[in-house]
Amino acid sequence: MTWARILLLASAYSPLPMLLAIRVETGWVQAVLLAAGLLMLAGLPLVIAKARKHNNPRIFSPSVVHEITGDVATYLVTFILPFAVISTAEPRDWIAYGALALLLAAVYLQPQQLALNPWLVLFGRRVFATSSHPPDLIITRRYPEEGVTVTTVRLAKGLYYNIDRE
Repeated sequence: MTWARILLLASAYSPLPMLLAIRVETGWVQAVLLAAGLLMLAGLPLVIAKARKHNNPRIFSPSVVHEITGDVATYLVTFILPFAVISTAEPRDWIAYGALALLLAAVYLQPQQLALNPWLVLFGRRVFATSSHPPDLIITRRYPEEGVTVTTVRLAKGLYYNIDRE
């Protein structure tokens, strides 16, 4: 597992402590949760900046692509909502929530899931799957038209970020 994958996972989960900060009433806990969320969010731009600096660009000329950006809503409901609505719980409940979080993290670390980051959508990025097997995912602002080349850098296995001027 690469650091990029861990940082992408952390940034995708960053809305959770931010939402929990709204729900708690203790000021210092709110501050800690908000700071944790912002720190986790920083993983996304760090991975992109490092990839731009240290990776050799890869040129795609996709023949068939389909957009999967809409799957972000499913991600939010599946991976964030169960934890955001937690009420006061007993210690054994927190252990169960932690086990579920680890299980979800293991699922999320698959390349097809790494691109499902709500911050990408918020900042106007879209995610497309190519026709390769397994599909490579391209994060970009615009639809990659058939026959038009797209210059990308690798963020993680099977996940690429478009660096063309958009």
